[in-house]
Amino acid sequence: MMHKVLITGGNGRLGRYVCAELASSCDVTVFDRVPPATDIRAIQGDIRDLSALRQAARAQEAIVHLAGIPSPRHGSPQEIFITNTVGTWTVLQAALLSGVRRVLI
Repeated sequence: MMHKVLITGGNGRLGRYVCAELASSCDVTVFDRVPPATDIRAIQGDIRDLSALRQAARAQEAIVHLAGIPSPRHGSPQEIFITNTVGTWTVLQAALLSGVRRVLI
C-alpha cells in the first residue's frame, strides 16, 4: 500500500524534485498556487487558506511542507512574514484538524 502524502509548494524549486522522488513510492498530491505540469495530482490553493488546506489534507498520511517565499526579491517583508510564518502555522493547523499525524517542515 502506498502512503498518501500532500506536498505544499510541490511546484517550487525544491518541491519538484521531492515530488518526483516520492511519486515512485507514494501517492503524492501537490498543493500549490501554480499546479505542476506533470501527471501528479494537484490542488491549486494558497497555504494561508485553512479551509482549502484542510480539504487537501483529508485522507493524507503525511504532509511535506515546502511552500513559501524563498527570497526577499519575491515579496515585501510583510508578505514574506505572513506567507512563511502564518502559512506554516496554517499547514500545522490543517494537519491537526484533519488528523494528519506526520508533518515535515
